[in-house]
Amino acid sequence: MHDKMKLFMGERTILKMFKTVICLLVTAVLLSISACGFRDTPEPVLESGENQRENAAESQEEESLPVPVADFHYMTLDHFLEGAYTFNHDWFYFEGQERKEEGGYSRYLYRNRLSEAFRPEEFLRIDSLGDVELCALLTEQEGKCITFWADWSGESETGEREVAGYFLEKYSPEGERLWRVEYTPETFGDKGQRLNQGTVTADGHICLYDHGTDGTAFFFGEDGNLEGSCTPALDRLDGIAVGRENRIYGYCAAGKDTTFTLLGGNGEIYTCPMAPKQVFDGYEDGVYLSDGKSLWSYEPESGESEKLLDWKSEYVQIGTNVNRRVTNTGDMRSDIANIQNSPIDGLFCGGGRITVLCLEQEFFDNSSQRQVLTFAGITFEDSGQYPGKTKITLGYPASADEGAGSSGHLEYLVRRYNRQSLKYSVEIVYDESSVAMTAKLLQKKGADLLEVSLLPIASLAPKGVFEDLSPYYDTALWEGLLESVRKACTAEGKSFLVIPSFSIKTLRGKEKLTQEWTPWAFLEMGRENRMFEIQSPWEAFRYCMGIRKAEHFIDEEKKECSFDGEEFRRILEECAAWDSYDGTDRSGYIPVTIGEEVVGYRPPELEDAEWQFAEQYISSIKGCINQMHADYAGKMVGYPGWDGAEYAFAPENLFAMNSASPNKEGAWDFLRFLLSKEMQDCIDWEFPVRADSFAGCLEDVYDPYDEEWLLANSPSYGR
Repeated sequence: MHDKMKLFMGERTILKMFKTVICLLVTAVLLSISACGFRDTPEPVLESGENQRENAAESQEEESLPVPVADFHYMTLDHFLEGAYTFNHDWFYFEGQERKEEGGYSRYLYRNRLSEAFRPEEFLRIDSLGDVELCALLTEQEGKCITFWADWSGESETGEREVAGYFLEKYSPEGERLWRVEYTPETFGDKGQRLNQGTVTADGHICLYDHGTDGTAFFFGEDGNLEGSCTPALDRLDGIAVGRENRIYGYCAAGKDTTFTLLGGNGEIYTCPMAPKQVFDGYEDGVYLSDGKSLWSYEPESGESEKLLDWKSEYVQIGTNVNRRVTNTGDMRSDIANIQNSPIDGLFCGGGRITVLCLEQEFFDNSSQRQVLTFAGITFEDSGQYPGKTKITLGYPASADEGAGSSGHLEYLVRRYNRQSLKYSVEIVYDESSVAMTAKLLQKKGADLLEVSLLPIASLAPKGVFEDLSPYYDTALWEGLLESVRKACTAEGKSFLVIPSFSIKTLRGKEKLTQEWTPWAFLEMGRENRMFEIQSPWEAFRYCMGIRKAEHFIDEEKKECSFDGEEFRRILEECAAWDSYDGTDRSGYIPVTIGEEVVGYRPPELEDAEWQFAEQYISSIKGCINQMHADYAGKMVGYPGWDGAEYAFAPENLFAMNSASPNKEGAWDFLRFLLSKEMQDCIDWEFPVRADSFAGCLEDVYDPYDEEWLLANSPSYGR
């Protein structure tokens, strides 16, 4: 089916405004196509609560056991989180700033309801507190907000700024300051500015701490007055967590075993029977531990543990693999989550609920994607209301290590579907290779759904291995897709493929072209110029055959071909004359050094290179605008084609339904979800395929580092 994917581009007009150039380029192309441990986690040697409940069910078969159920909300931000942030069951609090027209920034503490879109309200103007730095930001069970500040209004003998003191404040959910307690710099010694983490007990007591080999915890009463401090006898203090009866434990996760101790206790050390990746406040459930697969409650003194839920259970569906944008926040919890490759950034529990913050969005280009926060509100419900789902398998033609994993979006698409479906659950199954998957399909075997981007689609489709999806589409869904996408999914009157998103693949040249871009013009230019960094006669021939793979020489209606004609002979002769470059000649390359040692080479920018063209992917308006200068779009010349410049679809994922599947209704339910507005509006790693979502994408010109964009799009959130 790749053979059918073609985009044409007519005459281009050079526009003055760059944003307009990019939007018109893409539109023209489309319209013309056809806290934690540091090691691998062993299986815990514990009887899980799940097993305990199964045993109880054997004796009380009629008893309906609770199951964990997650309700998800996705919050798309206007920027990346850089300062302090926290959340409870209802509100997300974060530190932010507003660009002022006269220059500089005004600083605020904002908040946003977890259940609403990102329209933050101003909670506190930080500038009103003076020259201060927000060290720690916490929330407690009743929704109150606690802030710990460093006052930088002091001045040293040399005239440099220095800390004049610290103060701790508590605010009501409505933003009213309930109390403020001030402290001198000597109160915390050299640790004051390092107290950027902490927790609040269920009865309102506050604990702030700094981590490390000499990590110290400071305890404050519910009125904010300092009650004492403790440097636990651990190898290092990696974090703290609240357990039952408001007991606060410190833990060390960097040694051979993870150890806990009761802060303010007798100093006894408790060795955890598992190696948790992350530790959270659990309150009356005990300390919460995540081993990367499940959430456990743990009682350090007794060593008892119980599994509360699996992160991948049917009605939770929180992934375990993700590429995260690492930021230097000073937050040990976030730093460890980055090291462990965990999407779970925080957890808040109380009142029979667990709220989890996931940073699960893959960041391939930090400057071109908005940050998305995923909040999961987990409750335990009657299992009778949540029966098991029907499993739908999705085949991927590679091993799990080489497959979707954390490097692509396949797992994310599956998780998004599973979270909202009450009837079906899609599970990815990995084949050893595309050859192995192809063999299964030809034997009328294989998964219900197929990711076919690595399969020989054009040769498999005529053999009937793919289900014709035409009868499944309703008119509104089909006509709501971009016309070019419909054509790319269709062959011989049948629709075999579903494309959830796509990039545009093209050639970028050093200069703008003035001639019609055909194979003859391409070959003529190649007689006197080095065309590519790596090239050969075979590469020249591949480009001349076009993105439709020699379709120019085949007449399907007459069942004839012209590979014995003069035109084809001439192409072979001219391609054979091309010089070959394999990339081993490093003249003109830029050396990469470590110290004085050259460890490699990188190619120069195209404008400075000896060759004329490079392949380019256009994946988003946002990415283009952030990195391109004004005449960049005019150098997107396309591939040489017999009818002029050609542009190719380059979708990350291609889906088909196995014609031998016994679960076609469920398989189509997944494919239909991928094309729903709910999912399409969330796609920002490539272009969405729905016309309405694509139109919104073109309007969403987002550049968080552009001065003009900042001034135009960063008014006070409180307005």
